This record gives sequence, structure tokens and C-alpha cells, in this order.
Amino acid sequence: MSTDMFGVRVRDVDPDRREVRFQVLVVYYDVEARAYLLPPEQDPGFFLSLIWESGRWEHLIGETVSVDRILDPKWLAQHARWFVKHVERTGVENDPPASWAKLKDFYYERDGGWVDEDLLVQAEFLVRVTDPAWIEHLEPGDAWGRPCTRCTPTARARRTCRTCRTCTTRR
Repeated sequence: MSTDMFGVRVRDVDPDRREVRFQVLVVYYDVEARAYLLPPEQDPGFFLSLIWESGRWEHLIGETVSVDRILDPKWLAQHARWFVKHVERTGVENDPPASWAKLKDFYYERDGGWVDEDLLVQAEFLVRVTDPAWIEHLEPGDAWGRPCTRCTPTARARRTCRTCRTCTTRR
């Protein structure tokens, strides 16, 4: 079982525009080192993984993309564009955290939320997909935890994450 690095919440779904708005919260911190993993800024593979993870059973996205494919970083890098057309980060809050003393190292999702959400580093994203069928299963308020698989380094990164050695953290 993987450790969640992010919390994900669906803010809005617009099938006619083929858009979904995600809120991505940082839920894992190294408080002592004052470090955390940044949400990816424009990684279609990350957002395809979110869409797939929430709809892998009994929905078209799960029938179309196999587990082996979604877990294959090379396949994801090459093929995510056939599912996710556009990713735009539309807002960021608490980056960097205002008070490290109030943060814990880890936050669990409970009933669609996280304790002290207002303190957590978070970003909102507008994601446009190629077909409304990919997001048909999503509803505003859906929430889940997301481990640190296949994260992509960002320009603002400071060092490599000790958990998966491929993503980056911010200090």
C-alpha cells in the first residue's frame, strides 16, 4: 500500500465542455525539514491517473485503459494526450505554508475531507478531456487520496523526493 502524498477533490464537472475542476492538496509533509511535494503543474499523465483511479471499475475509462498501461510511465507519457487535452493550474493557496508549527506530517482523508484543510498547500486545476465519457463518473465533492506515483519534476522543485526518487519536493 502506498502513502498518499496528495488529496484530490472534484470541484466541478462540465460534460458539455469536457472539463473537470480538481483541487489537489498536499497531505504529506516533512515538517522537521520543512519540505513537501508540489502538485504537478501541467502533467496530463497525472490527471489521467486521477480520472482513471476514480473510474477504474464499471466506467469507460477503466475499460479503455488497463492497470498495466496506467502503471507504465512510458505508456502514460506517450498516450495521456489522447485522453487529457489540456491542464491549467488556476490557483494556489498556502505555498509555502504560513505556519509550519501548525502542520502535521500526514493527513488522512475522512468523509471527503482532511483535518486542517485550510492550512494545507493546495492548487486548483482545470482539466479538459478529449471525450466527455472519460469524466462521466465524476461528481462534485468526490474525494480520495493519491500516492506519489509518476510525479513529474517542476521548475520550482528543490530536491528529489526520498519516497519514489522521481518526483521533487520543495523546501
